[in-house]
Amino acid sequence: MSNTTTSKLQLPFNQRNVTLLLTITIILSIWLHPSVSAILFESRYAKSWEQFQQQLLTTGTIDSQQFWQTREFYSAGVISFQPGGLSPEFFPPQLQNVASLLIQQYHATPFLYYNAPHFKSLEFLLDKEYEKTVIDMILPLYGETVHFKNERVILSEQNNQQKESLLIFILPAREMQKANGFFDYREKDNAIVANKVWVVLSVITPYLPND
Repeated sequence: MSNTTTSKLQLPFNQRNVTLLLTITIILSIWLHPSVSAILFESRYAKSWEQFQQQLLTTGTIDSQQFWQTREFYSAGVISFQPGGLSPEFFPPQLQNVASLLIQQYHATPFLYYNAPHFKSLEFLLDKEYEKTVIDMILPLYGETVHFKNERVILSEQNNQQKESLLIFILPAREMQKANGFFDYREKDNAIVANKVWVVLSVITPYLPND
């Protein structure tokens, strides 16, 4: 009898504690994972793009981690990654002209496509020598109403029925490393990202009441 009692007291958790721990873990996983929380908490993803734009207009800068989080919060999607270069079939129609300019004139490499119903992005690697000039070259092709522009960022809006937003930004490769974990930056992919800058083109479609 005493042996049985001693054995029970040595158990680290009883059934109630295990259930509570599992419940807390599940709740935290849902709350912290962008794709899941975007589905369950509509008010969060509806406001995420507005908050991102407001920060851009206030600071004039892009936070790479915030961009990746905002993209998933706003519209959860699928990523296609090819370090050697994506084929044109991955280019959304709204970004084809700009993508073609980057590839043909600047020899940029499109390596990642984010495809979601309301948020589509193409990510490129571009030689550092072009980072000061590419924004001005792209501007005539990138939207009709410009809300913000500096040497690294353009935020504009198309004057079409959907009122889609167009975003382009250029950041150093070290900023890409904070958000993009697809490359092996220290070993086999180091030569791919060396002396490059990160260029991201995005088209953002607003939500309609029936979405």
